[in-house]
Formats: sequence, structure tokens, C-alpha cells
Amino acid sequence: MGRPPGRCVPDLLPGVRRRAQHGSHLRGRWSAGGARHAPGPPRRCPGRAPRPRRAVTTVVDVLAPQGVPSPVEPVGPYGLREGTTITLQRRTAARWENLLDDLADWLRSLGLGVFDRARVIVPTPAVGRLAGQALAERLGVLSGVDFVTPEEWLDEIQLRLGEGERSPWRGRRLQLAVWEVLGDAEFVAGHRALRAHLSEGRLRVTSRRLAHLMGLHLAHRLDLVAGWLADPDPVGLPEHLTWLPELFVRVAEILEWDPVEEFERLRSELGQHRDLPTALLLVTDLSPTTELLLTSAAQEIIALDLDDTAVPAEVTWLASHGPARQAEVLRDELCHLLSADDRLEPRDILVVVPDAPSWWPALAAALSPLGSTSSEHPGHPGRTLRLQRPAAARDPNPVLLVVAGATRLLSSRAEASALLDLFTLPPLSHRWDLPERAELAELFATAGVRWGLDAQHRAAQGLPGMTRNTMARGLDRLLAGLALPPDSLALPISGAEAIASPQLDLIGNLTELYSRLRRHCQDTTPATMAQWVGRALRLITDVTALPRDEEWMIEEAVSRLSRLGGETAPSPVRLTAAEFAHVVDELAVQPPSRPLVGSGNLTVAEPADLAGVGFKVVALLGLDDPAPATPADAPEPDELPDERVVRLQHLERLARAADQLVVVHQGHHPITGDRVEEPTVLHWLGQRLGVAVEPVPCRVTAHAEENFTGSRPSFDTAALAAAQALRARGDRPGSSCTTRRRAALRLPELPTSPEITIDEVARFLKDPAAAFLRERAAIRPPSGDVPKDELSLRTDGLESWGIRSRLLTAARSGVPPWDAALAEQRRELLPGGALGRRALEAELDLIGKLWVQARSDWESPDLDRGVDVQVGPVRLVGQVRLRGDRIVHLTPSRTPGPLFEPWVQLLALACSGTTTTARVHHLHQEFGRHRPASLTLTPPEDPLGVLEWLVRGAVLARSRLVPVPAAPARELVLTIRQGRFAPEAWARPVDHWDSPWAWRAAHWEHFYDGPANQLFKDHPQPEDPPGDDRYGAFGRWALALHAPLLEATR
Repeated sequence: MGRPPGRCVPDLLPGVRRRAQHGSHLRGRWSAGGARHAPGPPRRCPGRAPRPRRAVTTVVDVLAPQGVPSPVEPVGPYGLREGTTITLQRRTAARWENLLDDLADWLRSLGLGVFDRARVIVPTPAVGRLAGQALAERLGVLSGVDFVTPEEWLDEIQLRLGEGERSPWRGRRLQLAVWEVLGDAEFVAGHRALRAHLSEGRLRVTSRRLAHLMGLHLAHRLDLVAGWLADPDPVGLPEHLTWLPELFVRVAEILEWDPVEEFERLRSELGQHRDLPTALLLVTDLSPTTELLLTSAAQEIIALDLDDTAVPAEVTWLASHGPARQAEVLRDELCHLLSADDRLEPRDILVVVPDAPSWWPALAAALSPLGSTSSEHPGHPGRTLRLQRPAAARDPNPVLLVVAGATRLLSSRAEASALLDLFTLPPLSHRWDLPERAELAELFATAGVRWGLDAQHRAAQGLPGMTRNTMARGLDRLLAGLALPPDSLALPISGAEAIASPQLDLIGNLTELYSRLRRHCQDTTPATMAQWVGRALRLITDVTALPRDEEWMIEEAVSRLSRLGGETAPSPVRLTAAEFAHVVDELAVQPPSRPLVGSGNLTVAEPADLAGVGFKVVALLGLDDPAPATPADAPEPDELPDERVVRLQHLERLARAADQLVVVHQGHHPITGDRVEEPTVLHWLGQRLGVAVEPVPCRVTAHAEENFTGSRPSFDTAALAAAQALRARGDRPGSSCTTRRRAALRLPELPTSPEITIDEVARFLKDPAAAFLRERAAIRPPSGDVPKDELSLRTDGLESWGIRSRLLTAARSGVPPWDAALAEQRRELLPGGALGRRALEAELDLIGKLWVQARSDWESPDLDRGVDVQVGPVRLVGQVRLRGDRIVHLTPSRTPGPLFEPWVQLLALACSGTTTTARVHHLHQEFGRHRPASLTLTPPEDPLGVLEWLVRGAVLARSRLVPVPAAPARELVLTIRQGRFAPEAWARPVDHWDSPWAWRAAHWEHFYDGPANQLFKDHPQPEDPPGDDRYGAFGRWALALHAPLLEATR
């Protein structure tokens, strides 16, 4: 901690002495070359009186009380000469409980009165909260004792002994002051390193990093800072750091606050005024500057710390896998410890993770209660442990996320997905009564929203003259869809389709929300931090609201923004919208000030939070070697704290403070289970504790049989049931798709309605998996109405089909082609300009040819025939429209999809006694080009026998999966009939163009993850059609359903 004894700094002291002789240097400004400008009046903050000069002890006296030490004179830590008396009284103990006993005795010895106070300095607020609870148990009543961190103590003495003002050399004010200096072109031009690497886009990040570096120097190398402020000549510094002294000088002038003078004054004041009785508890990493201030107090200060001699009574080393499995292994280990000790409670357990936000999902998944349990599988007892979510893993404040998202809109492209993310945040969705994301996305897709707020925003993004597919245009289309009929030409745009009057309130709310956000975006020119805070507070008032039990989040957001505005009010630095949005993002994830420990729950913390605090059980989860740290870019980086060393010290103190230590690390690959190299820190910790490191290997899955056969079996009843099922099967489990498919195939048939419609049978024939998911699991394929974030240069397959379908509908309704084309253009779904016109002309020509081919059949007199026929135990009902004496089906789709509905209708009519044919006019694709085509379907000799298997399959699909996808089924039947079945073709990947199952639908991926020949692996079941077993259940169903259709197609 600090400079080791015996280290001299004679090279810095002459500059410090010159500063002490000549007084403050903050009278002029420094040029880029180092020459001073003419002296001028000092800069002052608005409303702040000049700081009076005091005759106080200088840094020279602090560093060398008896004069400047020579290189051979012994010098103590931080420049104090050996023999200097200090008032820090150190007391050590082996355990946390012993330290608390000593602290309680000290408080008793003070004899505090009713209005008296004492102070305990702790490393973190969490340590203070637990210490306060423990002291209350020992003293009965704990009052008048403040637990503060070293930073809070510094703020307190500055407010009490200073002018009621906190030091600006910490926090946002320091960062903005650095930002102001880096924004000075004259300063940057005078330093080659800055000129080469600093750009306008890096000012924010660089300012934050340099502000942190300057804070480290103030805390650990105040002697260097004193020399630079006295004489900013960069002699002796490396070339790439010659700008650092001048940066300190310029920042001190901007802040109008000399940190060295302030240190001297506070040290003098502390020595002249008696402070509150003060004790230090577990504070091991005090900076040299803070410790010098503490040792300057007029009264003695006790420092209570551990002597690092304790060793846990029992250490368990567990070699597990990834984070999720490590959490499961820890859950079982904690259950073993709790079952072995009746006095052990969740409050006595500390789980330490390297990074709380990233590890919290795995811990929550393993230890949170399940929604429902049963007597057979009551759930893991570890899920009954009360788990305390750490403050660092708390969800970001959604109100501040709204502010950040709205502020970014104008500087971003404002894509549809980004707007959906913004509109679905709780403060907006609650205030404006917005629906779930899926419904809102469908509305955006219907309105044609792609990216951009309006034409003005598009022009600012480099695309002038393009108003279509913006948010404003989409709202116009939604409003037009409410006010006008679908085919109205009263406006230059068409109204969005499928808009109903119940959506009036929703569209109105969206319009008002958009107008308020747009007004906020118009006020996003670069501004100071205080001005940005005012804009953000107005935005919160205008657009956000939360339920009563969540209104505290609005108050928290307002409080954080107001504090930010007050802290940065004097700064003239102007931030862009994107830069302020980054600042708000940081505020949103800022943890609450009150520590979330000591509530009786199982505690989760990071290593620095509770280092040294005693727990009966400490679990080090995810123990791994620290990442290589880049040394601080400073003149003497070895003098600054090393984060890796500090982290290792925290881990050791956590381990020594435990009665029982559990260490879980990754010893195996999370997927393959192969052994990986053990982290070095594992053996380092064992060596420090004096115990042997013997990791116990864990299995890669919770349901592995070995987890339940050893001396410490798992408590996971669900995993036990899975292990027993695997043993009963006796074979190696397949992939998750195979397991899911076999389970879906073996589902029992449920009693269903004795009636089925023609449409349901046709849907089953087209896609049995979709029918099963829809009927049995109430899962529907995702809608195609998903908003896109880009303007298309060409139409994709689904968009082209929609255009053809609408043009064909217009032709069947007698709408002239030019009117249909105009209506399509006004929908704004085509590419813009000439690209869209050419695409529309091509579609008009194609649909025109199809309509000419089908017109005579379509315009024949129509007649609706009802169907009600008994097919086995089920009644088939529906209605079929005849045109002339046949069924006519006109579609812009390609076969085989258009054949299924007329085929089922044809069979239903034949079984009802009406024999006819079906004519299907469709599009045929050949080498990427489409042309009109037609097919004729004739009824089979035994229509009832064919229809029985169709109806049987559709009824079965209500209960279980029927493995007969249409495209590969037709390919199998066709190749068998033609005698050209090729097994190698079925072994090709499904993304191969020549695979029988090319471009498999996404919902079939739930059940099949291999090539098309995976369809042959499922054995037929009793309710499947009879036939050849070479192709499994799939082959039987394919021949029963699709062979008659192929034979009937002409």
C-alpha cells in the first residue's frame, strides 16, 4: 500500500519547494508550447466567492518534516520520515467476530451520550450494514454510529472543514473539465501523442479514462501532482506523457480548485479540530493521501483488521463445467451442507461470483422457485433458498432507458426494431396503453414502417426526398385506414389494411406519443450537461408513467438526473445527443445506494463487496485467473494499485473468513466434458491456505446417473426421474430433436370433436406439423408481418406473392389493371423510383397472362354445394363452390400447395354423390422464371378410401405428430413410381438445392435436425396406414396421402 519504505523522491521536491516559495500558479493560462499567457483574472465558478489563501503546512512539510531528505536518508511510506508519530492505532484479530467484539468494546468505552456520535469507516456500504446489524446484537441498541466509506468520509470533512463544497476532482466535474481541455485545439496541437490519437469521436471515452488516471495520481502520487502544478515542465517524462503535467494545470484552472492546497488545508484543519471518534474496520486499501489525512486527526483512530491467520475448517474443491452447470453443482453442495447442520441458515451463506450481472441469470435459473411442482416431483430443495439479488445485477432503470432511447432517435436511423424496443419499455407502454411487442410489430408492418422519423429526419441521414416508410408516414397510413374505405383514392396514400375501429385509441396514442418524441428530438442540438438534464426531465414528464407501486423508478430517475445537473452545472462543455445518451445509460445501470445485504437471504456478492466479513459458508463460484491487466499509462505505474493483486487479496480474505469454503471452478468443457487446464489461482489459493487442492470432478449434466449413486447423491428429483428413464430405455439418447420427435409421435390420442371441416383436412395435408402444433400445443407459426429495418431494392418471395395475390384479386373483381397498379404503388411496399416501377410492370404482365388463361373458367356461373358426409367415426362438413360444372382454383402460388384444397373438396363431393373435376390455375417456376400453368384433378376410383386416411390423419394431428411433410412425401412417391429412388439424394443437407426437403420450414426444425433420410428412422405405429416398412412411418403416410393425388393430377 503506497511507496515501500526506503524509497526517496528527491527529484520531485525542488519543484514542490518552488511552489511553496512562489505561491499559487493559477493566475494564467498555458499555451500549447508551454509558454504562459499574460496573467489575467482567475476563473471562478458562477456564484462562488474567491477561495482565501491560508497559511498552512505545505506538501514539503508533509513529505519531509525536517527538510529535504537526501537519497541515503530513511524515508517511510508515502514520503513520511521514519519516526514520525501518527495517531492510527492498529488492532488485529483472526476472525470477523473478534473484530466486532473489539469494535463493540471500543464503542462502550466511548460512553456516548444521547446526542453524541461516532464514526466507523468501512470499505463498502455492504460491510457497514452487516457490521451495524452485528453490533446491534452485541450492544442491544446501536444509535449515533455512522458507517461511511473512505470516499464518503472525504466528502464529509470537505463539507465540514471547507466552504460547504465537495471537491470537483472526482466524478463528472473532473471528467468534463478534462473534456474541456482535450477540446482545446491549441492544447492538442502542442502534443504530438494527443494530436496523433485523439479525435472528436473519442473525447468522451478518453476524458473518462484520463479522469480516472488523474484520480489515481491524486490518491496515490500527490507528490507528483504537487511538482507538476508547481512547474509543469515535462522534464524526465516519456515523450508520450509530456502532456500530463499541463493537463493537471489546465484542469486545476478550470475547476478553480488546487487539490494540493486543499490537501494541505484539510490536514492542518484536522490537526487543529477534534473530530468524531473514528474507527476503521477492514479498510486495507486506503490510498496514501487518505491515510495521511486520517493520521493528521487530533485524536487517536483505531484500525481493526484481520491478521490473515485463520483457515477454514473444511475446504471443498469442485471441478464443474460452464456457469449454468456450476450453479447447479453449487445448489447440491449447499443442500448437503444445510442438511448436515440444522443451525445453518441461508443468511449464513455467501456466494461470491466474479461479475454479478453476468452470473446472476445462471444463479437465478438454479435457485429460484419453480412456478409449479407436484408430489411426485416436488422440485429441488435448493429452490426454496431465499436468494438475494445483488445490487449490481439489478435491471436498469426503465425511465432512464426511455430518456436514452428517445435522445438517440435523431442521431440514429430510428429503425422499426429500435422504435419497437423503445415503445415496449414499461414507462411508455403503461402511459400510452400500448399492446405487447408482437401486436405492435404487426401494426408497424401493416403501416409499412421501416426506418426514419419523417422526411426531415431522412434528409439529415443522407436520403432527401424519400418520405415513404417513415414513422410519420406509417401513422398517416394507419389514420387513413381508419377514415377511408380500402379502395379510396381521396388521399395520395392508401390506408393500411386490416385496421378496425377498436384500434382507434391505440393509433391515437401512438400518434400523440410520436409527436411528443419528435418535439424532444427537435431540441437535441449540442448543449451543456445542465441543459440536457432539463430536457430529459421535461421528457420524463411528457411521455412516462408507471403503476403506483413502481413510481419509485420515476423518482429515482429524476433524482439521479437532478444530481447530475447540479454536479456539472458550472461546466461549459457541450455534449451531442449521442454523448448524453451514453451518460444516461451509465446512470440507468448505476446500483442503488442502499446495500441489499443482511435481509436474511442467501447473499450473492462480488469479491470486493464483503472481503473479510465472516460467514459460516463461503462459496467461490466461477473461480478463474484474472484477465491480464494493462498497466496504467503513468510515469511510475508500479506505484499505482494493481487490480489483479487487489482481487487476489480479496479472494484470500474471503476464504480465510469462512468456516467452510466451497470452491467451484471450470475443470471441464461445458459441452464435451473434456478436461481443461485448471486455473493457476486455484493452486495459489490452496497454497495460501495451506491445504491440498484435490478437485472433485462433476458430471456434465444434472441427470447423469453418477450424480445419484455416490456417497453424496444429488437432491434433484426431476434429474433423478430423467436418469431412471434413461436407464429404463437402455439405449443412448439421441439429439433433442430426436427425443422431442419420438415423444410427439407417441402421444396418446385424445378424444376430440366428432366433426371436422374440409379446410382443416386441407391444412393438415399441406403441413401436418403446423396442424399438430396449432391443435395440440396452441402454437402457431410466426406471422409474416414482421417489420423490416431497411428499404428494399427488390421484392423478396413473400412480398412478390403478396403483390401478385392483390393484383389477381383486383383482376377477379373487375378492377382495371392501371387502377390496380396505382393502388399497389400507394401501398408503398415496392422499391422506390424506377426499381419499383419495373418490378410492378413485371408482376402486372405475369398476373395478366395468368388471368387471361383462367378467365373463361373463373367467370362461369358459380354454385355453392354443401358437404356433410360420414367418414368413419367422423363427419366431414363444409362448402364447395362450383364454377360451371367443375371446381376452379386460381392462385399465384406454385404447386403442390395449390392442389391440396381442391383435392379435398373434390373427394368430399365425390363421396357426397357429385362427380366432377377440379381445375387449378397457378404459376410454374422454371430456372427462376415464372409462367402461367394449369392442372386438372380427377376423382379416384375409391374416393371414400382415400378420404378416410386424410380425415384419419387430420384427426390424429389433433393429438400427436403425423410425420408426413408434403414436399418430401411427394418426392418419395414420385421417385418410387418412376423407379429412380436415390438414397444419396436423401442424405444431402436440407440447405442443398437438390435435397428432397430443400429449405425445410422452421417449425419442422423442432422435430428434425438432419438430412431428409431422417424421416425414414421412425417405426410405424398401429394407427398408421399399412404398407412397406422400408421408409418407416413417413413412407406409409406418404403413399397413403400423396400417391392418389399424384395419380389424379393431369
